[in-house]
Amino acid sequence: TAVDDAVTTTLPPGETTTQTIVFRAPNGERVPTPRITFVAEYQGQELRRIENEELHPFAATSEITIPNWLALGPFDVGPINRGELPANPRVGIPGMFTDHPADAGFDDGSGYEVAGTHYGWIPVDTDERGIVWFDGPLGMSDNLLGYATAAIYSSDARRVPIAMRSDNFSQLFVNGVLATENYGTPGDVDYAVMNLNAGWNEVLVKLANHQGNWYFRLRLLGEDLDALEFAPSHPVR
Repeated sequence: TAVDDAVTTTLPPGETTTQTIVFRAPNGERVPTPRITFVAEYQGQELRRIENEELHPFAATSEITIPNWLALGPFDVGPINRGELPANPRVGIPGMFTDHPADAGFDDGSGYEVAGTHYGWIPVDTDERGIVWFDGPLGMSDNLLGYATAAIYSSDARRVPIAMRSDNFSQLFVNGVLATENYGTPGDVDYAVMNLNAGWNEVLVKLANHQGNWYFRLRLLGEDLDALEFAPSHPVR
């Protein structure tokens, strides 16, 4: 039975059951990742609790993060209106959609000249939790824009499920094509698919900070991930 979005099942001794729970969302709308709380009780006493567990849509057998990146910035992202986010990102954070030289990604690796200042790529490593922090290499202040790039080598064309988490707002591009974006609550996880070509593929993260820390965590999910190779950048063409 379903009461206040809860499903309750009572079992006689020795019996088992399978409970199917269906999550539905409108087509074309961005919604938070489903989460579930599970509680097992016996004779009125709580035996086990799983609190607010994230349910991702992929039956992934393994996951991996890219160990080494290059970062670039920081730049001024301009005004941010949280009241317009996540529904109207072009109004809420227009600086994410303004053409910027670094939108071209790694290119030849020489960096970019912006407003009379040269910005070069800075090495930055993923920490033990798989997080890429911008606080250190790019500084921590309000309304900032930064970039991170890495390269993935695949022997064949493949689709790789990914989970992207960012603080605050992010766009993720693979070979120049937008794979996913996040303008919601910091820490929300977006699930998408990364389309890799045979050979080297460039990943570019465009990250905006409103206040405080800023970071992202990109996880590759699925099978045969050990066949992929990673580098901070593709070989210079």
